[in-house]
Amino acid sequence: MRASYVYRHSSLLGRFGKADADFRLCGHGHRQLAQRFGSVLVINPGSAGHARDTGNGRQLSCAVLA
Repeated sequence: MRASYVYRHSSLLGRFGKADADFRLCGHGHRQLAQRFGSVLVINPGSAGHARDTGNGRQLSCAVLA
């Protein structure tokens, strides 16, 4: 299977909802995401050093999992 980026509007995101997990962390796309698919919370923290997310005005971002 070829690796690819999974962005907030990707049809591939639904697959995360089939995971046997409470949450899934993904990254390297530099775009924020916090969305629930089924019972699984999918989180992409964005980027704390190289913001590429035009959806948030290219603000730097991170996530804290507590």
